[in-house]
Amino acid sequence: MNIQLSFHDHASVIQLTGRFEFSAHPEFRGACGKALAHHAAEIRVDLSGVEYMDSAALGMLLLLRDKATVSARQVVLMKPSDNVSKVLTVANFSRMFEIR
Repeated sequence: MNIQLSFHDHASVIQLTGRFEFSAHPEFRGACGKALAHHAAEIRVDLSGVEYMDSAALGMLLLLRDKATVSARQVVLMKPSDNVSKVLTVANFSRMFEIR
């Protein structure tokens, strides 16, 4: 898993590439901490490069959403691939996240 973080005026962007699974937890948590410290209104998680996502990854996204909600920020899931989109649909993530 490769994680890149970028900052813009109104959003922090966490771009993920590869397999988003439990082993990515420490690195993803670090990126989330930096994104939350930026104080942008939105935290965007770019899933366009993710080929596989497990249940631990879903949990990590929920934890990010919970932390962002405390500071009145929104987490947006961006450009999920077809495989990832199916996982998000089965998990009813469209009810909890904006997916663009």
